[in-house]
Formats: sequence, C-alpha cells, structure tokens
Amino acid sequence: MSFNVQIDQSKINEKLLNEAKANRANAYAQESDPLFFKAQRGEATIEEWEAKVAEIRNRYPYPELDGQVWDDIINEWKPEQTDTINTNTADFDTLRALHGVDEVRAQAIIDGRPWADVNDLTTIQGISQEMVDSWDITV
Repeated sequence: MSFNVQIDQSKINEKLLNEAKANRANAYAQESDPLFFKAQRGEATIEEWEAKVAEIRNRYPYPELDGQVWDDIINEWKPEQTDTINTNTADFDTLRALHGVDEVRAQAIIDGRPWADVNDLTTIQGISQEMVDSWDITV
C-alpha cells in the first residue's frame, strides 16, 4: 500500500507568514509602542525606537517589509517635529509631550493659566529651570 501525499507549499508559506505577522504585532505592542510614546514625550529618542523596531523586524522577518516599503513605514510613524508650544493655549496631550511632564504637571500648567513668563512654570512642583530651558515653549 502506498500513499501519494501532496504538500501545498503556498499554504505552509501563508501559515508561516501569518505566524510571523502575529508574533511581530505582539512584539510591537509590548516592546516598540511604549518606546514610541516615550519618544513622543521626549523620554526616549526616536533612534532608540527605530533600533527596537529593527530588532523586532529581524527577530520576526517576512519578505514584504524589506527595503523601501519598510523605510516608508518607519518614516510614516516618526513623531513630527513640533513647533513652539504655547503653554497658555496648548491642550493636555501637547503638554504631556514635553520631556518630563506627567499628567499632574500638565494639569498644573493648565490650571495655572495664564502664564506671564515661561520661567514662571518653575513654580510648579517637579518642573525645574533646566526642564523649562530645554523645551521649545512660549506663553
């Protein structure tokens, strides 16, 4: 008795690709997304985020994201360079993007409006002159 078994390589490739995509998506959610949001707030660099994405990509490779396609995706997700932030008009999330500003400090900035001078922000607990000097802000 003999068996003639045909293996559909495209089905195997599709399954492997789907597993790699799922593994990569999970790694992005757990490892690179938090780093991306830290980069937006100035708590990490965009280069650190790019290195993490590259590490994940190498760990879970699949062909459709090689070369130019991958570069386009990286460039699409880079945080944009922001213009000067007006502390008297900026919303909560914009203030949170400033390096070192947590929820409490962002709300304190909003509650203390209007500000006459950016250096007045140092009256908020946890905001130092060095922080204010490092931000691109105005009142």
